[in-house]
Amino acid sequence: MKQIRLTILLYVALLLSHCVSAQVKNTSITEVDLSNTSSALTTLFNFGVPSISSLSTFTSVELDQNFSNPFEEIEVETIAKFQRNESVWSEIRWVIPEGTAFDFLTEKSFSIALYFDQPSTDNVNKNIWLILRKDGTTTDQKVMRTEIIAFDQWDEYSFDFSNFTAEELEGFNTVSLFIAPQDTEGLSTGLSGYIAELKGPRILSDFIMTSNVVVEDGKSIVLNVLSADPISSSDDPQFELKINDEIVNVTSIGIQEQSIQLHLEKEVIYNDKVELSYKGGNITDSEGKVLTYFENQLLINTVRYQIEEIYSFGAENNFPTLSNFKLQTNIVDNFSFTEDVPQQRITEIVKEEDLHSYLQVDLNGVISMQKDKVFRCYIYQPSQDNIPTNNNIKLRVLDTEDPSDFYTITKNITVQDQWVAYEFDFSQINFQGDSYNLLRIYLGSPDTDFAGTSCVYYFSTLEGPPVKYINDATLSAITIDGQPIENFDSSLFEYDFEIPYAQEEFPLIEATPNNANATVEVVSAEEIPGTVSIQVTAEDGTTTLTYQVNITRALPSQNTNVTSLYIDGNVYTAFDQATESYTLEYPFGTTSIPVLDLNLESAVATYSIIYPESLPGTIEVEVTAQDPLIKKKYTFEVILLSPSDNVNLSSIFIDGKALEGFSNEENNYNVAFDLPNTTAPYITLVLEDETTHVQIQQAWEIPGAGVIELTAQDGTRREITILFIVNELPSSDAFITSLYHDGSPMEEFNSTVLDYYFTVAEEMRPENLPDITEIVKSHSASTFTVTKTNFIPGTTKIEVVAEDGITMNTYQFHYRLPVLSSNTLLKEIRVDGQLLSDFSNEINHYSLTVEGSTMPEITVVTEDENAKVNIIKATAFGQLTLINVMAEDGVTKNVFALLINSTADPVLSLDSLDDAIKVYAENDHNLIIEQRSVQRKYQLLVYDCNGKIVYHGEHHQPKNKIPIKAKGLIIIQVVFERNRVVKKVWL
Repeated sequence: MKQIRLTILLYVALLLSHCVSAQVKNTSITEVDLSNTSSALTTLFNFGVPSISSLSTFTSVELDQNFSNPFEEIEVETIAKFQRNESVWSEIRWVIPEGTAFDFLTEKSFSIALYFDQPSTDNVNKNIWLILRKDGTTTDQKVMRTEIIAFDQWDEYSFDFSNFTAEELEGFNTVSLFIAPQDTEGLSTGLSGYIAELKGPRILSDFIMTSNVVVEDGKSIVLNVLSADPISSSDDPQFELKINDEIVNVTSIGIQEQSIQLHLEKEVIYNDKVELSYKGGNITDSEGKVLTYFENQLLINTVRYQIEEIYSFGAENNFPTLSNFKLQTNIVDNFSFTEDVPQQRITEIVKEEDLHSYLQVDLNGVISMQKDKVFRCYIYQPSQDNIPTNNNIKLRVLDTEDPSDFYTITKNITVQDQWVAYEFDFSQINFQGDSYNLLRIYLGSPDTDFAGTSCVYYFSTLEGPPVKYINDATLSAITIDGQPIENFDSSLFEYDFEIPYAQEEFPLIEATPNNANATVEVVSAEEIPGTVSIQVTAEDGTTTLTYQVNITRALPSQNTNVTSLYIDGNVYTAFDQATESYTLEYPFGTTSIPVLDLNLESAVATYSIIYPESLPGTIEVEVTAQDPLIKKKYTFEVILLSPSDNVNLSSIFIDGKALEGFSNEENNYNVAFDLPNTTAPYITLVLEDETTHVQIQQAWEIPGAGVIELTAQDGTRREITILFIVNELPSSDAFITSLYHDGSPMEEFNSTVLDYYFTVAEEMRPENLPDITEIVKSHSASTFTVTKTNFIPGTTKIEVVAEDGITMNTYQFHYRLPVLSSNTLLKEIRVDGQLLSDFSNEINHYSLTVEGSTMPEITVVTEDENAKVNIIKATAFGQLTLINVMAEDGVTKNVFALLINSTADPVLSLDSLDDAIKVYAENDHNLIIEQRSVQRKYQLLVYDCNGKIVYHGEHHQPKNKIPIKAKGLIIIQVVFERNRVVKKVWL
């Protein structure tokens, strides 16, 4: 039994330098028209259409940029489909046009519409980064990070760079999307999904930006406006068009908000050189920018020619017919199969003695030479002695009704012993007619010295513009239930087709004629097995052909063949049909059970997989054919390797250059620089064993140190230190090690602490402050200046300048007067000497009920003994007792309110006067209280959204206007003698 070993490679990634992390807000846009989201942002790029930015590059990702959008919730025609390759970094990069800039003054956010397919494993790397760079370089970059929101749905991922100023973002002109960055363990290899569009700040330019394209039908030119602002006006714009250096009239100009369309008098064909000039008039957008004049700008010609097979040498062709002049032809087997020449049979041609030997192809129809003017012929010339002196091929297009009307192109044969496609492009020839029906292929013409007599050639196919055959009754295709018959050949008239064993209904047979004007009649059989007859009548009404398809039913399949097997999404190349047992080796510590997937040769076969609960273990696979009695079993034993103890490196690189003197016997290195550098060197490395875990602590500056920490699978550790030093330079030491006040050392002094604070008595004068009697410098070459304050409060400064004359530290000694407390908090509230049980400094309003008819005594204790308290005692039950607290500073106030009821009195009504009072806001900062009926005295309490009392007072007027400083939701409590009304108002 075969034993197969699977090696799983682990990858170690390098960290990006100078990255800035920020919280990113993501907004789901499932089932939303993307054109309506992020309305503040400008669409920078859409796939399949001219965009204001361009797709600059993409690395380590397969990207189909012209994928037809299958999603109804995304209202764009074309999207991109991507699949991540195995790599640490996977990037898609866009760039804005030269001479333009992002408007970071008004907007600093980007968004991108992404769809991620559900991966086969749960531990996929879900990170997404968006990086801004200058001209694509990595020397200066800004990074925002987020994670995949969800799988199998569209989401709009937003990246906000508001943490940076517009000045810091100036000049950044490339945008890079990193999918699953730092994928050191290859967790996201194969991660796939779709991209719809990129949005961001608008693009600033001094001119209207356009992209110029010749539309595919060749009848017009479209200038797509890529600028953010639409065209608003035009004044007699004058364009000049040249096709192959000849001026062509522009018949009309259509100007829309986002495009300029020029309709042409003459149609552009596929090979034309098209140049456009904007020579006069005025086109202006809504911001006043103009389309600048330009001369002979080369346009993108998207027109394509049509080419198809005319004659297959070596096959039985109905149309056209072939004749020879001074040539011998013989059909032989193809001895050199290529992608362009896959035919089984080809034609061998032997040249006879004559000046002009040729093959003549009678089209039996006509070919138009007004638009599609390209022919292609596949020819193989073996090496031989008798090659013509004029070793060439000439293709001549003729009209048999006018023998003088012909055109010829000659191609020299320079390559032997291989198939060569010779292309004959007549696009530069102005054909007079439109009924050419004959082609001649001359070989070695003129053969004046007969050197090419008996020269051998091999021909495969002749291709060219479409030919109209009026007597063509052949088919181009036969489909059965929508699928074309395999190996269909229009010259073969009988086919056998076997329907699946499980199919009950009779298959639908359809046929397509080569000539669209031919008619097709399909006569179906009554039962299976049976024969379907397809009768084709050519355009001439007389030529007919009959094709037939014999339908039979297949036996139940016994096929259990596995065409390919995947492990964790990767093809398992060691799989063999004949091998039933395998061993899969994984690194020590692996806990993720491998996921298997199979491709079966038979679409009606099925398979099941039984996984172990943990590793090591055995995976069992069983394949069942359509015939349920036929089964095939495979087993995969998953074992774990012994842990590695390897902590060695293959190499270390400093900013991409190999570290001099590197050795695995050394753990400490010194790297010297001539000058200090604000950008620290970047350390990278190559591991001997890729299972070794590595962590690199990069140096932040020079001088500084970088540390490489290596941990093997078995726990063996190694630490490598790289010390970055600066060669001897003027010192930048601007520190003081100690100083003395009035001859005594300042004990709290620390050389790295620059600010010190002292509180002095109010009667202290500046001249009485302690003198600085001695200063001890950290470096002898540094200098200092002492500036003593003349005021209290004030600051005494010591400015220390280093030897380099640049570095400076300023030590400051701040003298300030005592600060009065602003504490208005209470320690306790007592009612008749009993502590208020639910008291809290976070609660400003209390309701309590006492027994009897005597108003209780209220006492309080403040947290700050210097705070003052004024208690306004209620005169009756149902009224408020207010506790006003004034802080020591005489400014800060706080209010606590107690609503005291008695069990002997009726219960206070909460809403009996709700209709008698109206409360509302005026001008967002005034509160209006209106009594609608009888004028009565009331107490008013206003709370902010945190429950703090921001106003209290007693009023009796019909209408009161009260200024309130709080914003947002406030709560108003109006207390009458026996009633209380509570209202909510938004300020």
